[in-house]
Amino acid sequence: MSRAVETSVQRQARLADIRRQIEDGTYETRERLAAAVDALLEDFAGQPEGASSDSSSESDESNARWPRPK
Repeated sequence: MSRAVETSVQRQARLADIRRQIEDGTYETRERLAAAVDALLEDFAGQPEGASSDSSSESDESNARWPRPK
């Protein structure tokens, strides 16, 4: 089996596992939610008060910071 096929098989297995966790209600853990809140607060802290990401000069797709994999 080639490396690309193995990677595809592994990816499909991981996606199936994540889908199962979402269906079971076990995907959202305290740690994941805390990481998401922390990242959101970091994003807000980096912007001037009252500014939205749309009004920022850094709002193009290449500078998007959310979602950030952890």
